[in-house]
Amino acid sequence: MNALQSLKYIKLSLNRCYARDIGQIPSRWQTTLTNEAVRKKRCKLFDEELARQRSFITRVEKIEVKVKGPPQDCTLIMNKDISTPYNCTRHLSEFITSQSALARVNGRLWDMHSPLKDDCTLQLLNFKQEDPTELNKVFWRSCSFLMGMLVERGFRDEFFIELHSWPGTNIRSGCFIYDADIKMKDWVATQTELQVFSTIMRRLCKQDLPFQRLEVDVNVALEIFQDNRFKTKQIPEIAEKSKTKNKVTLYRVDDHIDISRGPMIGNVNQINNFTVCATHKVSIGEYDLYRFQGMALPTQIMMNRYAIAVLAKRASKLQKFVYNTTSDFEDDVEVRFIVGQAGVLEVLAQFFLAYLILVSTVLSISAISSNGAVEGGGVYYMISRTLGPEFGGSIGTLFFFANIFSCGLYITGCVEGLIDNFAQGGTLANGNGLPQGHWWGILYASIIAIFNLIVCLIGASMFAKTSLIIFFVVIISMSSVVIHIPETNKLVNRTFEDTANYTGLRWDTFHSNIFPNYGPDYTSDNSNPVNFASVFGVLFSGVTGIMAGANMSGDLKEPSTSIPKGTLCAVAFTAIVYIVLSLMTAGSCTNFLLHNDYLYMQSINLWQPFVAVGIFAATLSASLSALIGASRVLEAFLLLNNYTFMQDINFTPWLVVIGMFAATLSAALSNLIGASRVLEALAKDNLFGILLRPVARGVFKGNPIFAVFISYLLVQVTLLIGSLNKIAQITSVLFLLSYCATNIACLALELASAPNFRPSFKYFSWHTCIVGFGGTLAMMFVINAIYAACCIIACLLLIIALHLRSPVSNWGSISQALIFHQVRKYLLLLDSRKDHVKFWRPQMLLMVTNPRTCVPLIAFVNDLKKSGLYVLGNVKVGSMFDIRDKDPVQDEYLYWLKLIDHLKVKAFVELIIANSVREGMHNLIRISGLGAMKPNTIIFGFYDDNPQEDFLIRPPVERNNVVVELGDLPQAFRVREADASKQLYPSEYVSMVADAILLQKNVCLCRHFHLLDKTAISKSRNLTIDVWPVNFFQPDKHCLYDTTSLFVMQLACILNMVSTWRKKTTVRVVLCMTNLMSDSLHWEKQIEELLRLLRIEATISVVVWDDTFALYPYSDSPDRHLNLNKISQQYIESVNELICNQSVQSAVSFFYLCAPPSDDDQRLMYLRLLELMTNNLPPTVLVHGISPVTTTTL
Repeated sequence: MNALQSLKYIKLSLNRCYARDIGQIPSRWQTTLTNEAVRKKRCKLFDEELARQRSFITRVEKIEVKVKGPPQDCTLIMNKDISTPYNCTRHLSEFITSQSALARVNGRLWDMHSPLKDDCTLQLLNFKQEDPTELNKVFWRSCSFLMGMLVERGFRDEFFIELHSWPGTNIRSGCFIYDADIKMKDWVATQTELQVFSTIMRRLCKQDLPFQRLEVDVNVALEIFQDNRFKTKQIPEIAEKSKTKNKVTLYRVDDHIDISRGPMIGNVNQINNFTVCATHKVSIGEYDLYRFQGMALPTQIMMNRYAIAVLAKRASKLQKFVYNTTSDFEDDVEVRFIVGQAGVLEVLAQFFLAYLILVSTVLSISAISSNGAVEGGGVYYMISRTLGPEFGGSIGTLFFFANIFSCGLYITGCVEGLIDNFAQGGTLANGNGLPQGHWWGILYASIIAIFNLIVCLIGASMFAKTSLIIFFVVIISMSSVVIHIPETNKLVNRTFEDTANYTGLRWDTFHSNIFPNYGPDYTSDNSNPVNFASVFGVLFSGVTGIMAGANMSGDLKEPSTSIPKGTLCAVAFTAIVYIVLSLMTAGSCTNFLLHNDYLYMQSINLWQPFVAVGIFAATLSASLSALIGASRVLEAFLLLNNYTFMQDINFTPWLVVIGMFAATLSAALSNLIGASRVLEALAKDNLFGILLRPVARGVFKGNPIFAVFISYLLVQVTLLIGSLNKIAQITSVLFLLSYCATNIACLALELASAPNFRPSFKYFSWHTCIVGFGGTLAMMFVINAIYAACCIIACLLLIIALHLRSPVSNWGSISQALIFHQVRKYLLLLDSRKDHVKFWRPQMLLMVTNPRTCVPLIAFVNDLKKSGLYVLGNVKVGSMFDIRDKDPVQDEYLYWLKLIDHLKVKAFVELIIANSVREGMHNLIRISGLGAMKPNTIIFGFYDDNPQEDFLIRPPVERNNVVVELGDLPQAFRVREADASKQLYPSEYVSMVADAILLQKNVCLCRHFHLLDKTAISKSRNLTIDVWPVNFFQPDKHCLYDTTSLFVMQLACILNMVSTWRKKTTVRVVLCMTNLMSDSLHWEKQIEELLRLLRIEATISVVVWDDTFALYPYSDSPDRHLNLNKISQQYIESVNELICNQSVQSAVSFFYLCAPPSDDDQRLMYLRLLELMTNNLPPTVLVHGISPVTTTTL
């Protein structure tokens, strides 16, 4: 399309005086709507909303406005919600009115025509003030607004224009832009057409047209822009980000209305030399739009035509922007103005802090890697072998995905650099350049990814060679920057119109950059200045990458030596480069340049593309730690607003481009090969079962082919996402999380004081581990607190999932070492001499003959222990002299541990060999426990002739109870045959009870626990835990307040504290009274008071036992010794009948147990009477107490 034909589609003046005959418009561009009709409708709605808001002003109130000079301070009395800063200037002078473009009200930027709300201070801003940065952003935003006005007005109404939006203000680009859908897919603007556009806008800028601001509700905004599909989608998103969540700010100039949060300059007549420089086709999401680019100057700034032409040429190049509505992180990753913002002193302080954290982490990595053979997997291998499979698997998984996404990010950055420089309108493009677009970008990215794939498939040797070549490219690229910084360089003595703020090395320049000069980031639309934390976050992100060498641990010849040396050398190398570049930058670039040019290095280089290729190469092969440091140097020190400044003052721009390509390609390659090695290590350890099993098998000559392919495919998927900046912060946080975990691992090893932790690398301590751990954790939240919290939660969920899966590993867990260390320390602090009854708890030793027959009793005592010590004791009758080859107890011990795991009881196991069961019990009582944690209660099963029942193979259909299958346990624990002889005689059993009491231990005898059915208890609601605090062998000598009675009630209360028992049962205290006892009511009240004082929730049941008590041989003798010869069998049988009648709803019954008689002749009778008393009862516990276990005092 030639110039004359193109003019058919463009209006020749703002007054729409187009008179040229235009032929038939293609039908695909026709529409029933017209641009003029839409504008009229919008203006009508705008006026109606403005009138509605003004109607709320019912009276005129006065406010005090303190105007800060120049020319001088003064105070004005103005009208609230009516007067504007512009009205205030009218009271000062005509000159101030014409010069003021923006206001600052109470420190906040304010539109000149926006009403003042309250008493305030007012400062007027113009373009000739000392620091015009904020006003420049407002000026650029206002020009973008007017560019949209031009696009909407500049075409005939037959072409319905839909404005999309303009990106955040970006002074670095040298141009302002607006994107729109003009319904002409094949149109290419000629130079003549661009001149016509410029003429239209220059005529417009000579008129007196103010910028009107109006804040409206979402519904009003949607109604105004209902004819624009882009705006209707953007309005809810913008409103959601507002403070009120439902407001949108509109601006209006003449009949043009658009969305912007503002502020804007006061009037269009403050804009001069408005030039439409170029139009470009761009793809934003699914839409193909036209990007209109232009430049302008404030009317207060004068410039010759040659300088304007230079700026216009620069502004015509296609600019890449990221919209704030789609990526909030883009503003942060482009804040490369560390020196310009923080100043030399704070930069050095930040470097010290950053490298303190970094070096501390490197010391932890070096210590772990030098403590043994390090295999493939890098950080995953170190953490999993230290903290266990759960922690290592979770961190390794997150670290793998961090490498995948990071690889995608670097490839995307490489492609962006490629397009910016070599695509149509690019910096270095001659002629047409490379084609561009969404799918072209994916094609370029895919080619780079395939190149990385080929290198990784060849193997680590090829990767190392590639990395070495790239490393030298980066060194040359960076050196070319440094050697051309001095002022004596001939390049500096040449005149460059658009880079005049580069001075070469000068003391005045250095002095101006010593102290902080925080201001807004020109790449962001946010006018708030950055601060120490945000600048430090950017700096710290540039010095990470220390795991690149560790990831290649499986491919290193001596990783235990190479990782510490290589990583520390890399850190030293990057530190030197950073400091040198920062000092030279501060001494050669003015603060204004540092606030307005992020790619200044490209212009002071001998050959600009070399810098770009150097960065490209460095980030391709960042597995060499020195290399990753080199790749981050330019990333962190591309300081402030003009991205092409260094390219402009350089002899040739190619050196910078070469450096960029090298850096991004190197980092992508490093992440790809690192991710494949981590995935291979995860697969080898079988943490995720069948999911990664093919990866473990797909290895050829030590190269994990399958892992490389899977990593490549995942990278390719990330490239299809498009907006990877959304996950860039998450990637940084995930890397820091892995560093944090490494510091935790090293700290845990150091604190555990394990003798085998003696790394050959000695230059670390627990202090450095804490610094590294705290620093990396803090930096996670500095970068993004929400992402940091989410990543930590994701890590915890993975830990839980892997723990539930219980992957089999024999790596040794640091948790065991730490637990041992802490338990030993606290056991030494636990002093038995300081025991007090207030803090008494049961510490049980359960004597178990055969665990297969005692499963219900083992589970019951586990409920009874109340967080106390619980020991399962077993005596194997034999002699140590009979053992020749191997201790049989050691083999059996593993089965006991397996039994405990399956029964889920919290108990220890003590096995002993003795000549007799009685002797073994003595030894168990004395040696069980440790320190002050010793058993105070010995529990025996009851000695009777009931047949033994195997609870480990009982079918679940026969009884709802614990059913456990334990492999070859039947061979380990054989059930005694019915006709087989017992290892223990009745007299020996009673003697064991007496011995336990003699050793000052409480004693419990448990019977009928094969009847205990916890499933039935959980389904019932009216069962009881019965307490019989009466000594049936000496009822006439019994006292409710003696030690045994209180101990019986204490055990019942403890059992009822367990959730299963508390919800389904109640404690019932059974009192045996006779009609002859005139004070029975008094006794009942006493027991109620006792239960209240002991805080035991229980009911009291009174049982009249006159008939039974009449059978007892009552005696007035004060002798309290037990004489069983006087007790008749008939009395005991009557007691048993009484108990049976009262125990219909009893789940468990606790009884008073008197001490065995001292006379050996009566001990068999003692056992026989106990058997008669407890026959046909539910699960029964006979209790004898030795020491006080309750107290009524605080």
